[in-house]
Amino acid sequence: SDVAFPRYPGFVTLPSGAQTRDLCVGDGDVVLGLASSSSSSSTDDDALVATIEWGAWTVHQGRLVVPLLPPSPGALGFTPERLTFHLATRFGGEVIPAIRDAVAGMRVGGVRRVLVPPTASASYPYVPLTAYSTAGGPSSPTLTKYGRAPLYPTELGAQSTRAGEGPTPSEPAASAWMEYVLTRNAFTIKPTDRSMLFDVRLVSVVSTAETKTTGGRSRLRSTVGYSCRAATAEDQPGVVNEKGGDGGASYWTAALPTGGDYVRHAEGLVRQYSDNFRAEQMTE
Repeated sequence: SDVAFPRYPGFVTLPSGAQTRDLCVGDGDVVLGLASSSSSSSTDDDALVATIEWGAWTVHQGRLVVPLLPPSPGALGFTPERLTFHLATRFGGEVIPAIRDAVAGMRVGGVRRVLVPPTASASYPYVPLTAYSTAGGPSSPTLTKYGRAPLYPTELGAQSTRAGEGPTPSEPAASAWMEYVLTRNAFTIKPTDRSMLFDVRLVSVVSTAETKTTGGRSRLRSTVGYSCRAATAEDQPGVVNEKGGDGGASYWTAALPTGGDYVRHAEGLVRQYSDNFRAEQMTE
């Protein structure tokens, strides 16, 4: 928690230390501020459930872990990773804090980029190394890259993607790489390089209270048939980090998808949905 993480230009730094940047703005429902009540009673906020599609990179080596966009426009068989979670913060253990915080203020159909430092207040939980060992990890608490001695105190524990908090990849190779960076080399890879970068598309916000009273039908919409526009500086939800404040650490993000890429992808989804709808109408 005492590490100074680079502030990526164009991003907004949240209280948790996570940084966000809108890439494209959807035209669907907006997610308002999130509930933080610890009360066990049910509230309207407690009933809201978000579904996101997400992609991810490790800052270490700038490696793509999970793609949000298909490898080529119109590629067949591509399905983005999805995650559903309650918006109320009292539902802990479903999603890492940075992703829940980042969804606040988004509109359904939009895409927001989220830089997540490896802190307990923003990222995956820290667990004792003994707990990680019993979960099937390395048996030695000092197992590090190339057998080097740990650079950081091992009593702090290591991050675990196996604690139940998403997002976590479904592909074994992607999961193994995240474990390699966040856990197996938690004491040899410097903290700034153990940050994660996520692109998050808000697919839907559903009121579970309403679906119970309408037989499973919700008035809140999803991204199907939605459009989005490229975000501008005015769309950023807060004070934007200044240029050059990261010491060049964000250079590797220049090759990542842009807001325009996501806008074009959304337009393709709209066309596909319209074509499918017309085809269904003609067969009825």
